[in-house]
Amino acid sequence: LLYKIKQHDRLAVSKIVQQLSKGSLRSPLATCLLIRYTSNLLHEDMSSTNAKGSYQFLENCLRHKNEMVIYEAAKAMCHLPGVDRSDLNPAITVLQLFLSSPKPSLRFAAM
Repeated sequence: LLYKIKQHDRLAVSKIVQQLSKGSLRSPLATCLLIRYTSNLLHEDMSSTNAKGSYQFLENCLRHKNEMVIYEAAKAMCHLPGVDRSDLNPAITVLQLFLSSPKPSLRFAAM
């Protein structure tokens, strides 16, 4: 709800994302939304002062216990513009693990 209210104010959205990423969200769906908001902020401006912290949040989400959050973080990292190959290694590794998963939905998602 806060995001929808402050959607057009980039600074306000940045503050919301920073505040929520510091704490631990209980819901995997809320974490996925936070990943999407973070990705939108990084798409707009990769050179901002908060870009490093936002990217670090995405990397930390790759180690989440829920597969949906892990996939969303890997997808967000792979779609970021101007990211080095070495920065994509954790996301690619996670997607390779998904490909070798016994769950068909994870294999399909990784493709």
